[in-house]
Amino acid sequence: MSEQKIREEMLKGKDGIFLGGEAPRLLNALRKIYPGLGKAFVLHYIPEQDADIYDVLVDKDTVINIEINKNNIFYKFKIFDVNYYSLKNKSRIKNIKLMVAIDLMELTD
Repeated sequence: MSEQKIREEMLKGKDGIFLGGEAPRLLNALRKIYPGLGKAFVLHYIPEQDADIYDVLVDKDTVINIEINKNNIFYKFKIFDVNYYSLKNKSRIKNIKLMVAIDLMELTD
């Protein structure tokens, strides 16, 4: 997957979060955890039977791993420093996504 393709997908994902499209549950949960949320980019998404799991860059230094159950009754989360998240992930593509998201965080409104 090219960097340009990753960039395009992340921008679409950002719009899906903030323009009420695909992820209102995610936006509501993120705003409770991170009240000053202005931008967010989904780095990784795993749909499971009972919950959805996301890794989301919420500012240029912070990644939130959040699990939201399908009934919106609860969510669990962990907050990571970007450097720790990068070291934790051995996947080359995940680290490229992280770098693209950080770049977009600094460049977009």
